[in-house]
Amino acid sequence: MITFITLTLMPTLADGAGLLGVGYRDKEIQDSRSNGFDTLNPTGISHASIGGGLNIFIKGQGFESDFNKIHIFLDSTELGRPYLAPFFSLEDTIQSSPEEGLLSYRLPDLTTLLGLNDAELLSKYSSWTFELKIRKSPGDTAT
Repeated sequence: MITFITLTLMPTLADGAGLLGVGYRDKEIQDSRSNGFDTLNPTGISHASIGGGLNIFIKGQGFESDFNKIHIFLDSTELGRPYLAPFFSLEDTIQSSPEEGLLSYRLPDLTTLLGLNDAELLSKYSSWTFELKIRKSPGDTAT
């Protein structure tokens, strides 16, 4: 059974929300809280567990203030399609500040994201790469 795999996230623009980058949440947000979110420098996500639970931040502009209108898609390079990620948790919404261009999000595990528990498919790839997109509605295909 695979317990760790390389997962890469690359931000893109969607719905007029300018995505400036993604980064590892805990240390970078804590360091910037006292200086304001403008100092937050997204360094990217190069490794994450397929078991999920990694806290990330998404920096950008033009985010909706209503979390029900923010849909995160992770577009799989390997499978050639986007997957709608689970909605923000209560903790995510508390840690986020969309008006200031900051979203906090806990990544789901890969089987939840893909909607399957297929060990053969998961073991087919030694790494997964996802392009992160923000959309206003799950049916919106604009990028």
